[in-house]
Amino acid sequence: MRNFTLFLISLLVFSSVFGQNQRFWTPVTESGLGYDVFAAGNARRPDNFKLFRLQESAFKQFVSQAPLEANQRVAQSNFLVEFPMPSGEIKKFRVVNAPVMAPELAARYPGIYSFAGQGVDNPEDNIRFDVSIHGVHATVLNRNNEAVYIDQLQGDIYRVANRRDYTDAPVDFECLTEDIINNAGNGPENADDGILRTYRLAMISGAEFSL
Repeated sequence: MRNFTLFLISLLVFSSVFGQNQRFWTPVTESGLGYDVFAAGNARRPDNFKLFRLQESAFKQFVSQAPLEANQRVAQSNFLVEFPMPSGEIKKFRVVNAPVMAPELAARYPGIYSFAGQGVDNPEDNIRFDVSIHGVHATVLNRNNEAVYIDQLQGDIYRVANRRDYTDAPVDFECLTEDIINNAGNGPENADDGILRTYRLAMISGAEFSL
């Protein structure tokens, strides 16, 4: 019985280590794929980018084990997830499950999950990503407000690019929202007190703020 118990413990440890070290992202090239991955859906082609193939089902199953943000601060999470960068480098992030939908809304739309993460080698790298039936979408931000977008193109092929390389974006945007004077009084000067707050929110935004 003792030997069987030790075997089970060893198996669990091996499974955990294997999951933490499994590579879900494989670099690919357009020439190697043999077709235009940007043809479907009029996908935008950045000036510089990298392509990766994602083992999507295995990735989704793996990240579903991430601890809840309410129970584990991201900076202290030992749940590590790898993501590719536009340079081709693979970076590790400490990740927590960070729900953004009210429980009632999540029940109406099952299968949509959002996560938050912090860089292991560089804690100033922050990631937000979601998984759903539409694949995986991620945004990485650093202290210099430089953004990296990871988006699905076709099937299991993903595009990884810096925001600055999307030079075909329209530049004639004009905000027509009228300014509203805030009469609510002065708020706290520093809200970074480590307290997790939950708000009801409806928002329309750009991709970098919608995860």
